Amino acid sequence: MNVTDLEAGDRFGTAVSLNGSGDRLAVGAIYDFGSGNSVIDSGAVYLFSFTDTNFSGGSIAGTMGYGYTGGNNVNVSALEAYDCFGSSLSLNSTGDHLAVGAMY
Repeated sequence: MNVTDLEAGDRFGTAVSLNGSGDRLAVGAIYDFGSGNSVIDSGAVYLFSFTDTNFSGGSIAGTMGYGYTGGNNVNVSALEAYDCFGSSLSLNSTGDHLAVGAMY
């Protein structure tokens, strides 16, 4: 999965959280349908890493949501339709812990 797979209406950017050192960013997409568009509006979180605090060398580090697997992706299999996972986000200062809210 990469950000080019986002679709109109996914609401990418609904919530964002940048860690204290500015090299990790989490972005919520509350109306993401999960991998393969399998669960309507279940939501997802896209994790990005950067080589410095000027946001250089940005790359997607992984995706969290229904059905996302492989690499650093995390399958949140408990998500159901309309959960809106990623509606709120908080990365800790070092960027190694992430709290994610789901409105429903």
